[in-house]
Amino acid sequence: MNYRPHVISWNLTQRCNLLCTHCYISAVPQVGNSEKLTTQECRRVMDEIAQINPSALLILSGGEPLLRPDLFDLAASIPLIKKCTMPFAVSTEPGRRR
Repeated sequence: MNYRPHVISWNLTQRCNLLCTHCYISAVPQVGNSEKLTTQECRRVMDEIAQINPSALLILSGGEPLLRPDLFDLAASIPLIKKCTMPFAVSTEPGRRR
């Protein structure tokens, strides 16, 4: 692979409580679990990202990533990835309503 990503924005969920008209993933408050990766599958993807570029900036986004119950478990597992110095951020929306 010749291309090494330096910034990765990963939409972990399509769930969101805001229903913004400009939303590019058409996020909605309730989405079935069948469309998201399990915690273990997400960890595998993070391992694969770290193999390609262990210092890439990983942005955990969505929808609203705080609606994903395992978000903090996923974030806590990033420093445990072997040879990974990957910084990360959580991209979240303020709790405003229409």
